[in-house]
Amino acid sequence: MNRVVPQLIARGRLERPDLGFEPVEPRLVERAFGPQKGVMVGRVLRGGAAARAGLQALSVEGRRVYAGDLIQAVNGRTVEDWDGLLDAVESLPLGSTVNLDVQRGERKLRVAIRLEAARD
Repeated sequence: MNRVVPQLIARGRLERPDLGFEPVEPRLVERAFGPQKGVMVGRVLRGGAAARAGLQALSVEGRRVYAGDLIQAVNGRTVEDWDGLLDAVESLPLGSTVNLDVQRGERKLRVAIRLEAARD
């Protein structure tokens, strides 16, 4: 509410950040990979922020399922689920660059991504 009203007054509309990916449903992540803390990238949207940042989506080859990047923190703030990720990015201004702490397979990475306005 504190972020919504000033934005509506200033711009006449609500602008929310879009990271350019769709998450994997948490119960599917747990079923395929066991319990995980974070948000797994399910599909990277072409031309979006996640694609430009190089985030990798879940993939399937035959009967094998490969984990997508697991986002575990935004600017050092731990995120355990989609709501936590949204809370972290919606508190930041559009156009800013944030650092995502990502688990990619056995590697831990820090990926910079620019917050863009969600497309309608």
